[in-house]
Amino acid sequence: MRRSISTSSMTRPFRQKSCPQRPRLTTPPISLLAAIMCIATWSCGGDDAVSPGTPDAASQPMNDASMLPSDGGDGTGADADMPESDAATLLDAGIIIDASVEPPGVILINEVVTFPLNDWSDSSNNPEEDGAPFDITPGTGTITSADQFIELINAGDTVADVRDWQVRILDSGEDITQLVDTGEGNSEIIVSQGSTLAALQPGHFVLVGNPNGTMATDVSVILEDDRGNRIDDVEIGGEDNGAPAPGENGYALGSFEEAIARPAGQPDTDNDQADFIKMFATPLAANVNPAPPADDITPPELVGDTTITNHPINQFVRVTFNEPLDGRSIPVSAVSMSFAGGDIVIERLGFADNDSTIIIETRSVLPFGRSINVVLGGGPDGIRDRAGNTLVSNAGITVQTEDEPADNPQIRLNEICVEAQQDWGNDDGGDGTPFSAAAGSGRVSSSDEWIELFADPGGNTLSIENFHIEVFNGPSTVRAPVSVTYMDQAKFDSGELRIFGLGTSIRVIQPGDYVVLGNPRDIILNDSYIVLRHVNGTILDAVEIGGNDEATDRGGDGVDDGAPEAGEDGNSSTIDDETIARVPNGADTGSDTDDWAKGRATLGASNGDGN
Repeated sequence: MRRSISTSSMTRPFRQKSCPQRPRLTTPPISLLAAIMCIATWSCGGDDAVSPGTPDAASQPMNDASMLPSDGGDGTGADADMPESDAATLLDAGIIIDASVEPPGVILINEVVTFPLNDWSDSSNNPEEDGAPFDITPGTGTITSADQFIELINAGDTVADVRDWQVRILDSGEDITQLVDTGEGNSEIIVSQGSTLAALQPGHFVLVGNPNGTMATDVSVILEDDRGNRIDDVEIGGEDNGAPAPGENGYALGSFEEAIARPAGQPDTDNDQADFIKMFATPLAANVNPAPPADDITPPELVGDTTITNHPINQFVRVTFNEPLDGRSIPVSAVSMSFAGGDIVIERLGFADNDSTIIIETRSVLPFGRSINVVLGGGPDGIRDRAGNTLVSNAGITVQTEDEPADNPQIRLNEICVEAQQDWGNDDGGDGTPFSAAAGSGRVSSSDEWIELFADPGGNTLSIENFHIEVFNGPSTVRAPVSVTYMDQAKFDSGELRIFGLGTSIRVIQPGDYVVLGNPRDIILNDSYIVLRHVNGTILDAVEIGGNDEATDRGGDGVDDGAPEAGEDGNSSTIDDETIARVPNGADTGSDTDDWAKGRATLGASNGDGN
């Protein structure tokens, strides 16, 4: 039988960290239940009345879309011990208990994957695989947000009915997925063999695959029953009390930490950091890390080419081995990168392909036209596999980077709005046209960012179809290090790719035209490196913004040489310094500090002559 617990609105509002922690029940003694029922009937008028001290859900603030997805809950679980001496505490929490109803089994959030590194949805549809989505064996298809999942467990000793319960996801927005047999939208609702949603056996799982929306790496996950009562919740990342630890979130460097999970048998202590750790994902199985292969006594070996040519400067170097590595124990110092001009700073090591590939995540882009030596350390402090076997001696590869673009290309980066101060997307007011010269009066967010290109007046007609803008923001736990936005027909049709001048389409750009790409994918940080790339893969133009200390030097060529000038970056506070632009208009001498300056936006028009 399902629990009958009511609140003032039947929907427990999302609790911010500043709110006092509310207790939840297991099974209070009968004397306490009787006392609570007596007080509830006297003070609130019965089971459906409003209890004092219960906040209205509408009064709870939600972070807006321009903020980082770090909404937080209190991280408490559904099976917390209940103080037996203070019945009024339950009323203050807005809970009224029906003593005639038997408490349910203990249903807990057991495992969450926000940053999948495996094809858990089995998207490849390979007939040689079992093809079952979200089982312990992943597929070999493309990894996307559709491989995210949330797993629940019946941690009690009685059968539970979880039909029509729901999982609520809170990050920069809110999404809900109901536990129904058919799933909803593209979600997969999968139950352990031998159980159903109506009869979830003790120790069995319910897996919500590809839940509605997309989970950020900072997220709160809330489990509610069919009447809207909060059963369990976990905060991942956010402020310093979220799982799995202070300063960490759901981002995964490798398969070895793909899941935020309760280790098998871990009781719920109402402390997310005590209850959850990073570990291997184990969908529909006990949360136990796999044992290292006991019969493996051979060291890992490099596979593939040891010489890489024409490597993009803004892509991390990948090195592949013949077996999975122990990514958790390999220090950053086990890998080094250098060229004739000096060393390259490695921020961290990531892992892919079931941890058999090392992704060398550098703080900056790589230098143009250089031969880079990559050394992979052997010995006890070097590269090792999951059985503990290490490289016998150092190994290495050589990476030759792509050539530097020529000055004054036929089309170039001309003006960049990093931190918008106006509603360029025309959410409200203005002329109603997104990314026109007349800004709107609506809410301003990162979606109002834009990048303007300028076609050389002395050039020829050209097509920019599928040219793309690449923004390198560096290693992060909340976004991809490089975001890519294609200039295609869909972007043009949306109104977020505009042509100012005589050009008639993205295939017909005339000399002297301005092209504005609005709302590029993800976000442009104040310290970044931006590339305009031809459809054939050649870089046409590039600019470093900011980079005034070693930690933010995305160009990798020294501090204080990024646009608009030494000591400045993309930050703006008024419309007078809203954009960074080439001044004089279209100037390209090869020096970011000489060619670029801060000023008022001149979207779709000349930046002036600088006088």
